[in-house]
Amino acid sequence: MNKEDFELPEGFEEEFQDKEAPEPEVLYGNFRQLLDLGQKKSETRKNPLPQILSDCLKFLLDKPEPPASWAERLGERAKLYDYHQIVLPDGLCDPYAEEVTNMKDLISNYSTDSFMALEHFILSRNHFLMSDGHLGAYDCPEPLLMLESHPEDQDVSWDCFCYVFPDGSYQVYNLEKEEEESLGRGAQEMFELYQKILTQLVIRVPQEGVDYGDLRRSD
Repeated sequence: MNKEDFELPEGFEEEFQDKEAPEPEVLYGNFRQLLDLGQKKSETRKNPLPQILSDCLKFLLDKPEPPASWAERLGERAKLYDYHQIVLPDGLCDPYAEEVTNMKDLISNYSTDSFMALEHFILSRNHFLMSDGHLGAYDCPEPLLMLESHPEDQDVSWDCFCYVFPDGSYQVYNLEKEEEESLGRGAQEMFELYQKILTQLVIRVPQEGVDYGDLRRSD
């Protein structure tokens, strides 16, 4: 599902890009309209997360042989890396538990209902699982809204971002200068909590192949 499937509230992007004197009430009202539209559209979307997480667990348990291309690309450095690792979101996992245990917990706790932010995290951070044939072909969900800090902003002078997905889930980083990334559901409540910061951020247009869709692989 792409944002072009529905119209943005009038003046939405302009309001977020107005760095002079944004009105929080107007911004929040526009955000709620956008989120309502996204959630209505996402209700008819089939949730691929259960299958994605199940296939990830199978990968961790079976430990298939790495493809020859992986070893060839890394050369001698291949001995320094564990091919059978999956990057998981810290905030949803136990840092002292094994990957298999954490994956089972993700399946148990988060795979029933739509959670596009988690889906996006797994696919974008572990794209090798698709390119090497351990996962089926999935399109990463497109963020509904991407807000990022700007280096010239004097009010929010630190690196941070907030990505909101059509189902109301979100991914945020360093909003409180804690240098932590977190995923969650309930974007509306999150926006209310961090409204003062979020209304100072700059809106960014998602790029296909970078932020959603067939993502580029990074080694």
